[in-house]
Amino acid sequence: MKAVRSGNFPGAIIRSPGALIETMAKPLMQEFVPRQKLGVFADGAKFILEQAQKGDWSEYKTTLRLQEMWDSVDNRMGQLVYDNLFWNKVVKDLGMAATRSLGWNLGTIRELGGAAMDVAKLPYKTFKGEARFTPKMGYAMALPYVIGVWGAVIYYLYNHKMPKQLLDYYYPATGKIKPDGTPERISLPSYMKDIFAYKTEGLQTLANKVHPEISTILQMLSNRDYFGTEIRNPNDPLVKQAEDLATYQLKQFIPFTITNLIARQKDGSSWSNYLQSFAGISPAPGYITRTPLQTEIYNLYDLRFGGGVKTQESAAITQQKSDIKQAYYSGDTVKANQLLQQAVKDGVIKPTGIKTFINDADIPNDIKLFRQLPTQDQEALVKKMELYQLNRYGWYVANDVKAKFSTLSENAKNWVIMVKNGETFAPVWKKQMQVDTSTQQ
Repeated sequence: MKAVRSGNFPGAIIRSPGALIETMAKPLMQEFVPRQKLGVFADGAKFILEQAQKGDWSEYKTTLRLQEMWDSVDNRMGQLVYDNLFWNKVVKDLGMAATRSLGWNLGTIRELGGAAMDVAKLPYKTFKGEARFTPKMGYAMALPYVIGVWGAVIYYLYNHKMPKQLLDYYYPATGKIKPDGTPERISLPSYMKDIFAYKTEGLQTLANKVHPEISTILQMLSNRDYFGTEIRNPNDPLVKQAEDLATYQLKQFIPFTITNLIARQKDGSSWSNYLQSFAGISPAPGYITRTPLQTEIYNLYDLRFGGGVKTQESAAITQQKSDIKQAYYSGDTVKANQLLQQAVKDGVIKPTGIKTFINDADIPNDIKLFRQLPTQDQEALVKKMELYQLNRYGWYVANDVKAKFSTLSENAKNWVIMVKNGETFAPVWKKQMQVDTSTQQ
């Protein structure tokens, strides 16, 4: 507004996207979170002051406990008071410039890492007669319990039964099946998802903490976005390439809630899922929903066939085919047929390849990737498989592997015997889910 009043209209236009984001975040960041932090601190301070009165603490000790409580609240709820860290201003600015959500990530490390350190110090503190239960220890114990209770409630509302495994508490299953054949789960907005992320994909999680602007610049320099698609076509005129780069840069300012909403819209989600996106509830990452074997198959496929950059045209074709399959999986056959006819008209799918495309859409993605792996990878995977896994993947091995299948492992030998005796049959797939084959041959 200052720029407009001074006649600096270009400056006003440049500042508008940031001003829009700031205005949208104002009710949460300037009103709700500060009051929430004060409320939590008030509860903790009341308890500390009661203990101080009972124990006749000194003013110095009481002040230290209150400061400790405020630091813990800072860690838990974000919007750190950086002045309390006594950082050099240059160090602080560089940290904020290099890291995505510096306060949030630092708070996670300080609170949960600090709790681990407090527990490690307990024997020494006990020996000195100074052992106590710190706010960080209390939060670390309460976090998985409280989020687990919420997760159990959500799981029950979705499935009408109690959770069966640990993931059900922190990534509740919705009862639906994803296009890759794995159960659909949702991710709750809490520090627990950071704990799972560091445990499962530590290095990648750290890489994701880099400031988005740095990631964007590196992607633009390499001409490859997060999904491996080129950002600009090197063969286009320079003006068109500059336009593509500018468009890509502007997309980075779109809030996560909006990008989640767009993603949910593409997969045909309901309005309840849209509301979940605005509340920070998002689909669980692939490493959560996949089995360890499926993750290994995906990783091997990326290792053997990944690394290349997709052109914008090829990415558009892939998306067009994906839209057809998504409509088919969601049960919207009318839309699926319309999209299929359009793909044939556009030359994306040949008329002679329609039947193959439809049949291929029924087979789960992990199986399609497995059967494309080199024979040595298939052999290595088969050697590790249990009988139930062999019955999923064994039918799709290459001929070279099939010829020596029985020699690969004891489970493989027993599975071949079961097949010969008619004790198991090749699975039949429909919309990436297995149809009962107990009476089929």
